[in-house]
Amino acid sequence: MPLRGHTEEKSNFIATVKTIAKSDEVLAMHLETATLVKYTSPDIQNELIDICADQILDQLKESCSNSPCLAILADETTDKATQTQLSVCFRFTETIDNEVNVRGLFLGFMHAKATTGEAIANLLLEFMNKHGICLQKLRAQGYGGASNMSGRHNGVQALTRNHAPDAVYVHCKAHCLNLAIVHSCKEPVVRTMMATVQEIAFAFEYSAKRLKAFSEELTGNAVVREAVDKQTKLKKLCETRWFSRSDALTTFKHAFPVVVDSLEHLRNNRDDKAWMFRAAILRFDFIVCLVVCQHILNCSSVIFSTGYIL
Repeated sequence: MPLRGHTEEKSNFIATVKTIAKSDEVLAMHLETATLVKYTSPDIQNELIDICADQILDQLKESCSNSPCLAILADETTDKATQTQLSVCFRFTETIDNEVNVRGLFLGFMHAKATTGEAIANLLLEFMNKHGICLQKLRAQGYGGASNMSGRHNGVQALTRNHAPDAVYVHCKAHCLNLAIVHSCKEPVVRTMMATVQEIAFAFEYSAKRLKAFSEELTGNAVVREAVDKQTKLKKLCETRWFSRSDALTTFKHAFPVVVDSLEHLRNNRDDKAWMFRAAILRFDFIVCLVVCQHILNCSSVIFSTGYIL
């Protein structure tokens, strides 16, 4: 829902403020008596948010500047508006009470108009110069393995080393793990199992009749209901991070009896696709592949969550 709407006086924001004011005497008095500045306009609120952001960023930059060495981490992604955003993080050492710790900070997003190695390298260098982060302290770079980031001659890492020779490039460990899993899952039986799980998850997600059948079967099976930890629907597989598929496969494995019974119920109600799904998941190779892949991906997820990345 839009916060401001087309008319300020009738916006959701003003309606919410007035509702809160009914039980907040200070806010109610402010809204009634303030004549010059009420601080309810989007301009003043955005200005206050920017001021807070600048204060926080100044503290983070100071922490980076006080460290003798730095590592930069960057990755690009496409946002909801189909714009390429470059996320920038730094890792550095920090000494507190004679104890040296490694600390990581996210310092912001930058809009990348181009994704060539030169364009991104210039963007990162400009970011560091703008925020007063000493380029000569750079000792490491962590990016994905795409050619525009890792290329020997025109990649971001190579162009950055022209300005900071000591900044060694290290392939992002999270990307390495994901690529290793992708390559190991090229077996047709694995691809078929993944596709079947995804298609069934979509089938239950976007059909009220199928979701109702699943919910009813789940309600009647206390063992599965406890195993899926109060979840009421199947999870869809992550499209990009394969080790993130562990949760979806775990939910599907625990809910397997309920999925089979739901598809059987739907088949009896003339849902032909449900019969196809049921036949597919009762195959021996599907069940074995599901259990093995869930176990392996769960182990990979644990490795990732424990911090064995850059």
